[in-house]
Amino acid sequence: MRPQKRILVLLLALFMLVTTFVACTTPGSQGGETGTNTQQVTDGNDDTTDADSTGDTSGVIGDVPVIPENLTFDGRTFRFITSPLSGSDYDELYLDFEGEATDTISEAVYRRNSAVEEQLDILFEVLHTNDYYEVVSTIIEMNLSEYPYYDAAYATANSIGPAATEGHFIDLNRLDYVDFEADYWDSNCHEALSMGHRNYMMVGDISMSVYGRAHTIIFNQQMLKDAKVTKDPYALVEANEWTFDKMLEMVRLTAKPNGDGVQDEHDIYGLYNLNIMGTLGSFDFSLTGKDSDDFPTMFELTDTFFNAFQMLREVNFDPTLHFIPQTMLSVTDFGDWGHMWDWVRGNMFTNDQITFMYGSFDSIKLLTNMASDYGVVPNPMLNTEQERYQCMIDPYVNFLCVPITNGDNAFTGAVLEYMAYVSRDTVREEYIETFLKYRQNRDEKMQAMVDIIFDSMHYEVSDLFALGIRDLIDAASGDGSLQSKYDGRKTIYAENVQALKDLFELLDELQKPITPDTDA
Repeated sequence: MRPQKRILVLLLALFMLVTTFVACTTPGSQGGETGTNTQQVTDGNDDTTDADSTGDTSGVIGDVPVIPENLTFDGRTFRFITSPLSGSDYDELYLDFEGEATDTISEAVYRRNSAVEEQLDILFEVLHTNDYYEVVSTIIEMNLSEYPYYDAAYATANSIGPAATEGHFIDLNRLDYVDFEADYWDSNCHEALSMGHRNYMMVGDISMSVYGRAHTIIFNQQMLKDAKVTKDPYALVEANEWTFDKMLEMVRLTAKPNGDGVQDEHDIYGLYNLNIMGTLGSFDFSLTGKDSDDFPTMFELTDTFFNAFQMLREVNFDPTLHFIPQTMLSVTDFGDWGHMWDWVRGNMFTNDQITFMYGSFDSIKLLTNMASDYGVVPNPMLNTEQERYQCMIDPYVNFLCVPITNGDNAFTGAVLEYMAYVSRDTVREEYIETFLKYRQNRDEKMQAMVDIIFDSMHYEVSDLFALGIRDLIDAASGDGSLQSKYDGRKTIYAENVQALKDLFELLDELQKPITPDTDA
């Protein structure tokens, strides 16, 4: 049987199991552990550098991939498919660049891509779809055809997960040469999103999408000074005292209704864009644990969790404190802002009408013309007993994945590993150390916050595999019935996890090597 025909047959078999899994949800051979394939280089004169390491490692500090130095691919094309090149915050991938390399990040992308092409003797080709959800749908169509084309993809994380359960992506742990413990991959992501010791999506230094969209708090420094706040969020973070209660005190202090009896865009608010699910994640509540088989388990509804949920719900629906544009904004024409969310950021926050807003580093580009100073800090902790700050990852950002029709683990693994490695000292260095810390901030204190935020990124597996936890929290946020909805969900959740285990057993058949068509 031809490889693609075998895939089609198995995908159809999977569909029967997937139907069982989907029916349990609310509407709306096992992969091996990743081995250590890198070595540590401490300075440019380290005599212990492995002779098999690819490329010149002189001057490198950090992990170095172990790829045979003479490994090349005779000009073969490596093809990415990903979201649109421009037009959305979620599209800042930096896989390639538009037009000439006229800014420093584009120049870093050019240097990175050129180095990988030269070292491995390959050519990059990147297809940008018209819509960021179109990536996965295109891959699914390709998988069901007899003409595999793309080697890898960057797609929205919450679309990769469900498609992975249908057999459309490979277990990345099977790629040759790749070491997800290396410092140019996010080992935290690898551990958190593992499903039965399988990983279908990954974050590393190839793309900056995740870093740009990590959840943060952006605050108006001038409004806090006017309110005579003596210990601002920066000082609280440094003292490990930045908690939601502390932020709420400032929210109450600075919110000022104008007295006309209508809460709309003409009032002053303490808070904007509160996300209950994301904030619970920042409180160090892991909404999913792991069982002995490395599959998700549902969180326990403790008194602490319930009380935190109730507190957030009260703040969320207090119209004197929290601005909700869906119900409070009278403006209907958002002009160049595109949608209500950015209109509020670009108009109300910049006009000193909002003290704190949940956002991301990508949100800062909307504040270019803001007269008052702003600051950026991690999401607050629940209390000072929390061990670290924790910033949820936006489920709509782009993650790396590899289509099931790509059976060449050596080619794909070598390219992705070397690309991530070179990215660390080019694209990541330019984006984080130069752009975020210096070009896009207004004070030195924000530079330290960048590192704290990136060290606290939290990946919620239930968000990315559509396990229904967000549905539960969102529904309970509306009517307050968290306990009853939790009780009703527990059995369904257990059935979904068992269905996942059955799915992934069959998926192992799909992961068997397929002879690649190198003439494509």
